[in-house]
Amino acid sequence: MFPQGRPREPRQPGESFWLPPKEFFLVTALKPLAWKTLLRGKEEIFFALLEKWVWQRIDSVRAALREQKTPRQKLAALRKYYAEIAKDRRVVLISLEFKLFALRHPEAHARLQDRHRRLRAMWGELVAELLEALGRTLPISNTAASAACSSLAQGLLLEQLVDPKTLSEKDVRHILGLFFDSVFRGN
Repeated sequence: MFPQGRPREPRQPGESFWLPPKEFFLVTALKPLAWKTLLRGKEEIFFALLEKWVWQRIDSVRAALREQKTPRQKLAALRKYYAEIAKDRRVVLISLEFKLFALRHPEAHARLQDRHRRLRAMWGELVAELLEALGRTLPISNTAASAACSSLAQGLLLEQLVDPKTLSEKDVRHILGLFFDSVFRGN
């Protein structure tokens, strides 16, 4: 029932994100058990995309950090990476789709929350390693710091995508850099 390869954008109002119009109308007549199976399949697709993206980002960040010699240089490299995330609209769109899916499907919400927390924890561990090397601690948990940073980045990038005249890509990078500095100043 799900096409192989990448999802495509809807072409017309009312058209499903994943299914062509004929298949969409067949699916709308499904019984509740069939819907549950279909939704679980979409859930897995969302997580496969999200997890792939997270692992790619963690690997690229770790590679960038390995190139740096001192903990301060590593923090600067992480800051640069964070500010540059504003160029990748895929992360915002995948994350937004994931969050909307979780909110629309309460039966899947707990499973989605659990998987999302594990993904956030990976970023928290990366932050913990860096802060330990710097001899710093944060007044909030490392996972909370990661969540705050990613939430601001996603919100700003979404706003920039909706209205680039109000908030430019350069503005987004600047604001993200300032926020990163304020969060990771630490104790």
